[in-house]
Amino acid sequence: ILPSFMQCRKSKDKDLTALRHWVDVQEAEVKSGAMAKRRDRLKKLQNLGLPWKLTWEQDWDHYVVELLKFRSKYGHLNVGLASSPSGNNAHSDLSEFTTQLLERLKKNSTVKLTKEEMRDLGFKGLLGDLNRMAQCPLGRPSTNGNQGMGILRLVPLERVKEVNYWAGMLEQLKFYQAQTGKLTFPPHRGGDPSTREGNNDFAHLRDWVEVQRANFQNKTLEESRIKELRNLGLEFDPWHVMFNRLRKYKREAGTVRLPKDYKSNVSVDKSHDQEKEDEELTVLCKWVQDQIRLYRKDELETERKKKLRKLGVKLTKGHMGKVPWEDRFEEMMDYYHAHKTCLPKRDGPLRQWIIELVNLIQNGYVSNRRQKLIDQERIGPYLRPEVIFGSDSPSMPSSSSEGNKKRKAAVLAQPSDDNSGDDAKKVKIEVMAV
Repeated sequence: ILPSFMQCRKSKDKDLTALRHWVDVQEAEVKSGAMAKRRDRLKKLQNLGLPWKLTWEQDWDHYVVELLKFRSKYGHLNVGLASSPSGNNAHSDLSEFTTQLLERLKKNSTVKLTKEEMRDLGFKGLLGDLNRMAQCPLGRPSTNGNQGMGILRLVPLERVKEVNYWAGMLEQLKFYQAQTGKLTFPPHRGGDPSTREGNNDFAHLRDWVEVQRANFQNKTLEESRIKELRNLGLEFDPWHVMFNRLRKYKREAGTVRLPKDYKSNVSVDKSHDQEKEDEELTVLCKWVQDQIRLYRKDELETERKKKLRKLGVKLTKGHMGKVPWEDRFEEMMDYYHAHKTCLPKRDGPLRQWIIELVNLIQNGYVSNRRQKLIDQERIGPYLRPEVIFGSDSPSMPSSSSEGNKKRKAAVLAQPSDDNSGDDAKKVKIEVMAV
């Protein structure tokens, strides 16, 4: 007959030395968490009467996965409702974990879940269901167990699984939006999957959103689900997706008067995020040109025309080509009034125009008429390099002789309303200086 655990520990019998050592090794594996990978062994040790348990943190990953499996099988998270044929709870360990989990989710609980644990539950789509359960007495639904099982029997199990899967993915989407502040995902990239910079973390969510959009286009997406997704801010129509991206770009860059092809400053080293912004701007330029093309062919819907014009997109042929100086100046003033700075935080046509304007002002290459407009708006002090750039001043355009010639030519070409003697005298002096 084998001695009990306490007898083995207290005994000084040399014949039990090896057994005592083995027991110590098992205990050390439990305390270190290594036994979490061999739960079958832990169960056997516990059945022998050894009072060892894994900590909450060591149990976490295992039981969260078990909860996901349980919901996939039964269509809900009420572990107490699932019984074996003999009437005993077949998930006693999971039930105990879930009870502790619900207790920690309650507002008046002394022991709370950590931020990492909340994030994990949210990303896996479990947090919403568990919060609703925690608000009910004893963490259970308001209906009794028999009624709950009756409902499950009335609804086909496959439908229950599908509904819960959809609800879980919606919870993940909400959590993703809360974490990132957006509902767009990194694009698919080729090459080695291990170098895709975390794209795989959201691949399943991105694919699920695309399925919802496809179902919407095929008119197979339920109205209740359309409402849920729209309340979250998800757009189904690709046109509206691009329009919202253009609207966001205007908030950050101050303009929607975009060129046909955007060319960024390749001489400046850019971060990965800045390169992504340049890629997005290239896509937006092409999309705006597509809308103009549709307008010319009279194929652009009236409602879309109104939205584009209200945003500031110029659709008529008379607005094609280079944007007038006065129009850019007006865009700069609008951005200043909205953000209390002249320089947009995102690169683009307006930002580049303002950087060039600052350089022209510093070198005295602005005509009297335009300088008068700047003075009228009292914006001059805010266009000084030390004010507009601060400590992050970019390299100003070169004032070499070649650059000077181009800028002086631009001054000569500027239309003038007054043809004043001062203007003519200034231009003459500048040309002589060349």
